[in-house]
Amino acid sequence: MCTAAIAACGQAEAWTLAWQQALELLHSSHQLQLQPSSASVATAVAALPHEKWRIALGLLEELPRRNIALTYGCCNAMIGACSRGKQWAAACQLLEVARNHNLAGNTLYSTALRSFTTPNLWTRTWEVALAIFFVEMKERHITPGAAAYSATLSNCPGNLWRLALRLLHYMTERSMSVGEHEYVAAMKVCASCRQAWQSALVLLKDMRAADFEMGEKVYRAAIQAMTNSGHWSIALDLFRKGKQISWSLESAPSASLYNAAIQACRAERNWFRALSIWFEMQQDRVTPTVDTYSSLLDVSEHCERWEWSRQLMDTLENLNAPRRTATYNAALNACLRSQRWALALELLWEMRYDGIPENAQTYAVVMETCEKAGQLDVAMKLLDEADSRGAF
Repeated sequence: MCTAAIAACGQAEAWTLAWQQALELLHSSHQLQLQPSSASVATAVAALPHEKWRIALGLLEELPRRNIALTYGCCNAMIGACSRGKQWAAACQLLEVARNHNLAGNTLYSTALRSFTTPNLWTRTWEVALAIFFVEMKERHITPGAAAYSATLSNCPGNLWRLALRLLHYMTERSMSVGEHEYVAAMKVCASCRQAWQSALVLLKDMRAADFEMGEKVYRAAIQAMTNSGHWSIALDLFRKGKQISWSLESAPSASLYNAAIQACRAERNWFRALSIWFEMQQDRVTPTVDTYSSLLDVSEHCERWEWSRQLMDTLENLNAPRRTATYNAALNACLRSQRWALALELLWEMRYDGIPENAQTYAVVMETCEKAGQLDVAMKLLDEADSRGAF
């Protein structure tokens, strides 16, 4: 009865409240003299939103006190909660618990592999993900399925783009389930390496040859690969094709597609083209997002259009759009290129007034702007200030 009630919450249309109702039922079961089953726990955890992943760890500690057995389903649901929150360390911790209880299996490993964030050469978490797939699963004689291959492909950093392509090729050869997600993941890996842009185009060609339904995500990933490698003209051609496909499906292109095209203008250092794409968005009745203005700020920085940076920041304020540290840093970089030290200080004061946290890059850019403009005293004061605020 308890399990059925919690399952009903998990299937509720009001998903934002479902997890709360499920947990309330789980916690109140003791007062109602009901013994919740492992399935009840798994159902409640499966309803958790991504930001509530810590609750899964709390329930793990509560199981022995409530005399509830830890099952494969419980472990999978808890690791899944951590994966939705992109908490790879917690997911690996739960995987270790599962191994100690002889519960580890292909599904658990696949779920844990999805917990890793975008591969970063500095944090090197991708090494942990690849070790799980290539070493640990092999040692435990667990044969990876399509989900494990797909997650591992996504975990490859840019310098291992050839490995990502081999994994995709292996999946295709073994007739595993390969769709848009896997191709987009492979393109994103290629986008992280300037030398892999041609491989991204080959993937695009392969998708057409295999008669895949190519959505906007595919074109955004391909545009990113072309932009990062400096092939902005190909990126803009792909933008036009992506738009045509969206209109052919009788749906307006997303703002993200336009944002990707604006980023291509940064590679071209063409401020006027970026502005024309921005106007095109409004003509197409596509509402610009905060990322749109951040992209425009990036272009204005690379084109040394400091006056446009100021206007874009004012536009964000007029739209009551949230401004982030990265947004201000982009505007400050435009000031650095044009040595507009007074405007840089003005933007720094605005950050504080708006409650936007400064970081080391913020202070470094403002100080360098002042230094290049001959304002050494101001730069030294900022250094002391940054030190006292713990920015460095």
